[in-house]
Amino acid sequence: MKVFLRIFTLILEGFRVKKRRRVDMFAKKSSKSSPRFLLEAVLLVAVVLCCELVVAASEIEFYGPKKRVAIADVEVRAPGAPRGLADSIEEMLITSLHQSGRFIVLERSAIDEILKEQRLSLSGVIRPDTAVKVGELLGTQILVKTVVTEFAEEKIGTVQLGPIVVSVVKGYVAMDMRIFDANTGVIIESRRAESTISETGGGLLLKGREMGINISDYEKTALGKAVREVIDELADFLVSEMRPVPWQGRVAIAEPSKVYVNAGFDVGMQSDSYLEIFERGREIIDPATGLSLGFQKTGIGVAIVEEVDEKFSIASLLAGSTGSDGDIVEFVRAESVAGIIDKYSVYRPEDDREVKGDERDRVLSKSIVVMIPETHIRRRVETRIPDPAAETEIIKVLVENGFNVVDQIKVAEIRYSEIAFRAIYDVRDAISLARQFDADMIIIGEAFSEWVDDIHNMVSCRARVEARIIDMNTGRILAADGIEGSALDVTEAIASKKALREASTSLANYFVDQLFAQQPDEHVVLEQIEVLITGLTNYGQLMEFEAALEQIEGIAEVHRQSYAGGIARLSLSSSIRASEITDALYSWPFDSLDLAVEYFSSSKIELKAM
Repeated sequence: MKVFLRIFTLILEGFRVKKRRRVDMFAKKSSKSSPRFLLEAVLLVAVVLCCELVVAASEIEFYGPKKRVAIADVEVRAPGAPRGLADSIEEMLITSLHQSGRFIVLERSAIDEILKEQRLSLSGVIRPDTAVKVGELLGTQILVKTVVTEFAEEKIGTVQLGPIVVSVVKGYVAMDMRIFDANTGVIIESRRAESTISETGGGLLLKGREMGINISDYEKTALGKAVREVIDELADFLVSEMRPVPWQGRVAIAEPSKVYVNAGFDVGMQSDSYLEIFERGREIIDPATGLSLGFQKTGIGVAIVEEVDEKFSIASLLAGSTGSDGDIVEFVRAESVAGIIDKYSVYRPEDDREVKGDERDRVLSKSIVVMIPETHIRRRVETRIPDPAAETEIIKVLVENGFNVVDQIKVAEIRYSEIAFRAIYDVRDAISLARQFDADMIIIGEAFSEWVDDIHNMVSCRARVEARIIDMNTGRILAADGIEGSALDVTEAIASKKALREASTSLANYFVDQLFAQQPDEHVVLEQIEVLITGLTNYGQLMEFEAALEQIEGIAEVHRQSYAGGIARLSLSSSIRASEITDALYSWPFDSLDLAVEYFSSSKIELKAM
């Protein structure tokens, strides 16, 4: 368009030159030259404009379906701002994002309807720990929060010539924008934009009062122009920042060879688009603040879209696995898909589960009893739950994977008995308990849920589930872990159960993987050993310590449970005894620390960094 405007300007200048020619030349040629000149000009403008459109069309690239974005209520902190400014800015921002062609922007009516049903409001502060919950409710990938921090107008000069008054007005506007990833709650980016515009206006001074004649509406004022300039800058910033971020959707239905994705023509999905499939894992909690840092995300497969409907599409698996309902899919550019297919086509140890059917059958033939007593805490008052959600969810995952689980009616009779609580902490009592049910293994632990806060008439709860698998025949702990979850709902009872189910699902999937991993050809049983190390002075010492553990032969996995205040807790999956690990660490040539052995048993090692 810049080329078009430049040529049009040159044409006008040329036409003015013709008008300045001598009258006799004009009399002889104006009747022929001027119409011909204008016709040539119009044709030239048309050709240039068509070329501009062709070039612009060729530059449009497909970056995947349009990302769904929700605009939180604009917050106005600037003193003296007029009433209704927030609504006006929000409408201008929505219009700019619509015009970019990159986003599906949730209209205010749609957002209000969803939030009315869920009794939640986007007004007020959007924080990382609530962005995930709001994003899930609205089905958006991006949440945008805008704050007006400065909004001022100043008359910087006035000149009066008789009844005519000329004034110069300066408008200054500043806004902050934060972009949240609705899947993780993490702030992707933030930007401050500001603009200062000076506008000259005039008027007639009638009986001591100035009557404006230049500014007809708000859009033409200095403040109006400054607002528009800031909005345009923020909209361009959002488009540019989100361009490299891949579009994300969810698996609505997962089948063995194809997935149904919650995106269709309505968001610009195209056939032959490539989608990478990710399994959403455990929530990552900051040990210092307790806030959510997002979720684990593990790539499991890649698919190609073959059918597109209005609101969903069907993609066929190219490599890897289709995963489960609710997993995440991301758009992949065509030039990158070859490497991704190769990644999921390589040999993986878990593929042996399909080949070594006799080993899998032997694992599944073992019976398991699950006992997870559950307590809900509200304002320090503890309540035992008669129908534990954590226990139910773990059983559900085990049954779906083909395991033989003991009838829970029998378990309910002794779930809160004294022997059951002793068995949580004592392996011998756990084995004795498993024998009562004639089970080969027992999954035993405890679960807690707790009220956190009431957020706009909804209830937030967090939960933690801790459990371990014990082999009744050997007394060995085959796997152990503790996982946290969080949820939001209109009632406290449902929110607490949602949080427990979220944590329990991740824990159960981990247990299933560990149970199958216990069956290599040599039938080596991996023990779970807890390691506590104190006296660490920096994070580098912890990394060096973990690197040493990973190099000790016989240690299969090292899981960091927590690190705070110089204290770290780790969980080891090991085929060698705790005493052997202690001996190896005691003689290890560390660079940044020395170790003192404080205590060790068959399942726990306590060390102190010196």
